[in-house]
Amino acid sequence: QEDLLTMSSKSTCLVAPKLLPQLEYSVHSCTPRFQKQLVEVFGPGVDYDKLLIIPTFAAAQVDLVDISPQAEAEKDRLLHSFLDWANSKCKALTAQGFWADYTDPCSGYPALGERFTSYYPDAIGAQMLLRYELIDTGCCKILSHPRWGTKMYPATMFTTAPLDVLLPILDDTAPAPAPAAQAP
Repeated sequence: QEDLLTMSSKSTCLVAPKLLPQLEYSVHSCTPRFQKQLVEVFGPGVDYDKLLIIPTFAAAQVDLVDISPQAEAEKDRLLHSFLDWANSKCKALTAQGFWADYTDPCSGYPALGERFTSYYPDAIGAQMLLRYELIDTGCCKILSHPRWGTKMYPATMFTTAPLDVLLPILDDTAPAPAPAAQAP
């Protein structure tokens, strides 16, 4: 994913980092250069002119750089928490007719849609969008969050929904869907 490393960060931050009980998120539109890269991740069926990128971060109880049973258990806990959260948000968005997906934080490939020729690197993407520090360890890139350092779990969601639809869903303030009519 060297292309993302060399891109200038000209994406527009539409929603500054916002802390929820479960995680922190921000919302970004993406530049034509980001769009070009994301076509290789999600394929040609997405309206990239409307695409929003939602980097998320969950605070960890231990430093996730550590190689220990505690760090591995925390990674698993945070992975499953993100998967549950992202699945519910994507389901709510697609129910309203919008495209939504997230990348598997372990592989970088789309979780709901078809895999294409590339993957999305959460740490590099967050560094480009938010200018968070990226630590190069030689074998991998580690993101350092300004509040939590390396005691956090990054993951990313994507959608074509407009902000007025997206934000109530992300913030859990969207009205509940009307119950289905009961047959007499």
